[in-house]
Amino acid sequence: MTDAKIKVSNLHKSFGSKKVLKGLDLEVKKGDSLVVIGGSGCGKSVLLKNIIGLISPTKGSVLIDGQETVKLNENERNQLMHKFGYLFQGGALFDSLTIWENIAFGLIQAERMDKKQAKEIAINKLNSVGLGSDVGELFPDEISGGMQKRVSLARSIATEPEIIFFDEPTTGLDPIMADVINDLIVKCSEEVGATTITITHDMSSVRKIADDVAMLYEGRFIWQGKKADIDHSGSPYVEQFIHGRAEGPIEIKLQDH
Repeated sequence: MTDAKIKVSNLHKSFGSKKVLKGLDLEVKKGDSLVVIGGSGCGKSVLLKNIIGLISPTKGSVLIDGQETVKLNENERNQLMHKFGYLFQGGALFDSLTIWENIAFGLIQAERMDKKQAKEIAINKLNSVGLGSDVGELFPDEISGGMQKRVSLARSIATEPEIIFFDEPTTGLDPIMADVINDLIVKCSEEVGATTITITHDMSSVRKIADDVAMLYEGRFIWQGKKADIDHSGSPYVEQFIHGRAEGPIEIKLQDH
């Protein structure tokens, strides 16, 4: 019996003739934080979307708490989704809703909670990411990018999910705000006891958030290990990536215009 919260086996995903994922195997234990690294377009977001069920794999298995999730019906899928929180890359806040309504969206829509109770939880989560209750009455376009990211984090933990996915959580932020977000991700994940997968190319995030690291390259995991082992991975691909070197086995394809 495995204690894996998430277990992915032989996962393939193709879009037409383009093979994006080519047989991935992955285990994340309950309460652990996995960070998946890799260059742009290597399939990191596609992996998350397959695990959460936003898209279906071409082949392979995705077990959540030992339950096969690949061929669930709509009702079963909806039940499963209650386990997940998701911080989207761009924040993905609803412009027409106030900040507290954004945070409470899942509570009201999916959990059918009454608005008064949902607002109380939303304000509490807003406080947990270091923002005052007055921010709750504002709209997304009235706050900064860093504050929007914190609001997105508050929304991702509002339902106290068992699993949280963080999609490029520090993209577009200055180094100081990125560090604030990384600290908050660790704090908030521990508070709700969540199992997390983060995808990023920001090595500062990796070093702060991760328990384990997996590197995705051309649709396959080319290295998996503990965060402490990443600096002596023995992989020239990992070495090139973590040090940001132009020269190495990872070829950068430049387009001719």
